[in-house]
Amino acid sequence: MVVDGQDVTALGRRAAASYRRTVGFVFQRFHLLPGLSALDNVLAPCCP
Repeated sequence: MVVDGQDVTALGRRAAASYRRTVGFVFQRFHLLPGLSALDNVLAPCCP
């Protein structure tokens, strides 16, 4: 897969880790839990 002119599937482990630190995600469907605040929804997956 080529992203911004760079074949990211050909990156080594260190280069891939470095690249991942520059990428963000925007989710189109949030699937938030209505009973939780925005902060609690963010923390829910990491704090059982």
